[in-house]
Amino acid sequence: MRKRRAIIFNDDPRAMSALMQFFQARGYETLIFREPTICPVYADIEDCPGPHRCADILLLSYNTPVINGIDLLTAQQNRRCRLSARNKAIVAGSLPPEGRAVLDELGAAFLQFPLSYGELEKWAADCETRMDLNRPVAVKRREGREASYNERLSFFLADNRIERVSVVNKSTCGVCFRTSQRLMTNQTITLREEFHGKTEDGVVRWVKTDEKGTFLVGLSLCV
Repeated sequence: MRKRRAIIFNDDPRAMSALMQFFQARGYETLIFREPTICPVYADIEDCPGPHRCADILLLSYNTPVINGIDLLTAQQNRRCRLSARNKAIVAGSLPPEGRAVLDELGAAFLQFPLSYGELEKWAADCETRMDLNRPVAVKRREGREASYNERLSFFLADNRIERVSVVNKSTCGVCFRTSQRLMTNQTITLREEFHGKTEDGVVRWVKTDEKGTFLVGLSLCV
């Protein structure tokens, strides 16, 4: 039997920290992302490939880039997300009335920030009655992801120009970043930390294009 898993999409350091501490104390494997880049229906708007859900609980902020949290939950519902909307929640200071109406229709929850731990505890306990820990989950990772805030890296282009990129999230073995440069899967690039001058080679594992014309890149550093 596996551990319960929570996925948190949030770019607010306070909300991210509070949720991470709550679910880790409850024994969850907790994955944290500043943007919902791992969700197949985000940006690319593809059907969920299945057959397994990515998590047992999903929490996301309302103000996510590309599409807001309400629209993302609706897109997931329409594109065969394997996780029940009853185990999903928007975490925000407030929501417009039409957003609350959509959540009610989907069956998802609204958790107001700053969080009421009693409300969060009650919601999580209810979600746990619907979890099947004998079924595997998708998005298998050996390490957690840490959301990144205003962190910058650089990488070297073929003509020795330097491209500066914005980090979305990172782990001990990888980094997800946003760039204006089109990179190719399996391409090797050299990253350089902005402030320490340290360099490290990585291999591009995936590339996604968003509607703004920029690229989200998943880079493996464990090569």
